[in-house]
Amino acid sequence: MNTWKNLSRDWAPWWKDTICVLALAILLVIIFWPPLFQRHLLLPTDEFDTMTLPYSAEYGPPQAYNHNLTDALMQSYPWKVYEQQALHRGTLAYWNPLILNGYPQYASSRQSFDLFNVLLLLFDLPFAFTLLIVLQLFVAGVGMYLLLRWHGRGRLIALLFASAWMLNGMFLTHALNLWATATFCWVPFLLAFLLKFYQQQNSKWGFCSALLLACTFFGSTLQSAAYVIIILAAINYSYCHAFGRPIRSYFTSTLSIVAVAIAFTAIMWLPTIELFLEVTLHGKLFSPTHETPYTLFDRLLSIALIPVFFIPELLGQVRSLSLTSIANVHPLDFSGSLGFVELLMAAWAVFSMKHSSKDIRGYGWLMILGFLLPILTPLYAWLYHRFFIVALLGATVLGAERFEAFVYRTISTQQFKPWLKWATRLCALIAIFILVLNVTFTLDPHLKQSVREFSFARTRGTAFADGNDIWVQSRIEGTFHHYSVLSLWMIVPFIVIAGSLLLLWIRARWKYSINLYLLCFLALSWIHSIFFWHAWLPMLDAKQFPLLPQHSSIQFLQSHSDNNRLYLDRHLWTGQQYVFLDNLPSLYGLSTISAYESEVPASFYPTVRGIVTPSKPHARLLGLLGVKYLVTAQVQYDTNGLTRVDSGRMYIYQNSYVRPRASMYYNSRSLKDNHSVLTLLESDSIPEKEVLFSEEDEHAQPVHSNDTNSNVRWLLNSNEKISVRAQTASAGYLVLSDTYYPGWVCYIDGKEHPIYRANYAMRAVFLDPGTHTITFEFQPLSFRIGLWISLLAFAGACLYALITATRNRNKKIDEL
Repeated sequence: MNTWKNLSRDWAPWWKDTICVLALAILLVIIFWPPLFQRHLLLPTDEFDTMTLPYSAEYGPPQAYNHNLTDALMQSYPWKVYEQQALHRGTLAYWNPLILNGYPQYASSRQSFDLFNVLLLLFDLPFAFTLLIVLQLFVAGVGMYLLLRWHGRGRLIALLFASAWMLNGMFLTHALNLWATATFCWVPFLLAFLLKFYQQQNSKWGFCSALLLACTFFGSTLQSAAYVIIILAAINYSYCHAFGRPIRSYFTSTLSIVAVAIAFTAIMWLPTIELFLEVTLHGKLFSPTHETPYTLFDRLLSIALIPVFFIPELLGQVRSLSLTSIANVHPLDFSGSLGFVELLMAAWAVFSMKHSSKDIRGYGWLMILGFLLPILTPLYAWLYHRFFIVALLGATVLGAERFEAFVYRTISTQQFKPWLKWATRLCALIAIFILVLNVTFTLDPHLKQSVREFSFARTRGTAFADGNDIWVQSRIEGTFHHYSVLSLWMIVPFIVIAGSLLLLWIRARWKYSINLYLLCFLALSWIHSIFFWHAWLPMLDAKQFPLLPQHSSIQFLQSHSDNNRLYLDRHLWTGQQYVFLDNLPSLYGLSTISAYESEVPASFYPTVRGIVTPSKPHARLLGLLGVKYLVTAQVQYDTNGLTRVDSGRMYIYQNSYVRPRASMYYNSRSLKDNHSVLTLLESDSIPEKEVLFSEEDEHAQPVHSNDTNSNVRWLLNSNEKISVRAQTASAGYLVLSDTYYPGWVCYIDGKEHPIYRANYAMRAVFLDPGTHTITFEFQPLSFRIGLWISLLAFAGACLYALITATRNRNKKIDEL
């Protein structure tokens, strides 16, 4: 009996921690109940079905529960579809031939190597997509709970701040975009193991930190990976200084952790670096943030908006207009909510860091730099406001320490009273202002109508507004409702804040248990989080708004496109809706020359976007690219070679100049550089029977022949391997209109032959007279080298673990 009591006493703390972890899981289940158990969709399919052609006529009036989530349909979900298809084929080095005339999808840092992708093998989409998001959030919460516990925080305080981190504003706005959760769900574990490394002076914890850094890299983009390295460098320095280690130890440990993590993730990094170099040298980097000015006035307004992080509903989002537009910032990135009390405590602590322990102060500097670097420095062009995620991480750890000191009175609460007074006054002023605004609009309907008209004029012309006047008007009405005193958007947060302020004021007179006091804060924080997350995410009925609905125009394109491509008109037509959304046609098996990708290597897409206009569709150039159909929202294409073949809500034109995806050329011309090649292709005098090379690139001997007698037949058409049989009476070039990119290997009749860059961004191989079987295989050297480095790193890790285990066992034997 005594033995059982002792065992129960020893294990009791673990059971309490387990209950706290289960509480995090329960919180997520409550939030994500509809998509997890009722199979609702997290994706904004209502926007796709009602606000884009050709579906909008069949799915009711234009509506979008949250149009800020468009990227989820244009990028995040298609990427997971591509990745699932690749995994089912048993490959990771996959090429996507359906967008941009071919694209190295695995190299674009889109979580292709994310460890959570194993769910794509176990479950069908889109359920796997939902489960992936939920598990990433859960890992984030558990990691933060562990980090706070190892820093000495009590269980309930660790649970409060871990749940705040798990459901922070940056995770909220980017949950469907995946980069934030896929990367930063592992960061608290990384920092927790780094803390153990200094506490126990044991290299195994440093090695564990490297493994967790590798996990963050696997889920990262180039940008978010840079964020994590900044965090590692800052916190490692803080720990090193706090534990009295020399500066040399700091540099050694930092470089070692990063080097080991890079070795583990070389399978991802080498192809990614290759793509980045191709983009830098030959292609183009697409970033709306780079193209949007961020003036000094905008920066000042951004600083003025930071207080709304305490009450994020004040910005107005989802079904209303957002106040972030006044500072020229995007609602997705300008989101720094963590929880009212959590952020208030962090703000107090950051202005009095001398009262925090040395090992915590580094988190305070993360909070300062995370908020100020993107706003006050030129680094904004590369960091964006999404760098706030760094600030939120610092605020979580720093705020937890200060809140514990406040609750247990290990720090004078008199220092907090000025903060508490100002917070109470500001919240009261905001509530009074909203009340006065409501009364004013009620008493003066003309003023309200003037605001309606001004908002409507300003909103028209923005993304998705043209052709969706009903939706624009509903957003304006939604804005009035959002800021109404009767709106849940105002009632819920202000009740939570009022309750939190009351608890903070009565702390000195609280006579009940501390645990009950903390549970009250936890309940208020959870109520706000559940409400805000459930209100932000669509969670739509798939029967009402199907993910990929069928349509007669789509069926026409599917049955007639053969091995050719589409050109989707992305011009903004006054009074007209968008045609499809980028990347979605590929999910129907339709190949396009466009896509929504940030890093585009040498490709015709940037060029085509600029030169193909309604008055000049450039049918010959599109034909050279294998474009058989042009799809537009307007009847404007009136030129030789284009014939309208379908006239629903959108218009489909057939291009008579279309060339086969693989065809023979018997004449060649060499120009001085690739720019000259591109200029000639953009002109009106595109050579129909010549293949163009650049003297900058290696190419075979010139050919000049009048022979046009050839026959090219497709044998195999897959992502990583294509094969054709060509019969030619004369020597010439077989030109494949797919994108030229390192990693493609060509075999002619079983023997390897060089691939030449032709027509600026196509692939060409030289053929002698006769009948040949030509096979192109995607075998990127960067991927193979990276794979071997990662495998060697993994083998080294196993060997290290075996040696460490053996030493520990021998040490225990010696002690006995």
